[in-house]
Amino acid sequence: MSFDVVFQLYLESSHVAYFWVDDVLISGVLAQRIGIKHDDLTPRLALGENDIENWLNDGEVSVPPLFGQPNSDRHTIIALWNKTINYYRIKYGIKYASF
Repeated sequence: MSFDVVFQLYLESSHVAYFWVDDVLISGVLAQRIGIKHDDLTPRLALGENDIENWLNDGEVSVPPLFGQPNSDRHTIIALWNKTINYYRIKYGIKYASF
């Protein structure tokens, strides 16, 4: 977010009671009070279900998708994790746990 929005959020924070869940306070309560509209970036950043399936079934080691679908099933999430880990193991020699 831009500096002017941060500053508006800061100013507005002095007019509301403290709430310990910072995400709710800042991007929820304060943002609503200053008229900030949220945009769902999922359609622009996440792969569609067919694209995810194609990436998982592709035998090549390639850059993992940045975001998957929020409603993916457990099997798909684990498959995404394991293929992503494989990419980083091969590319950078980084060791992570797989399922």
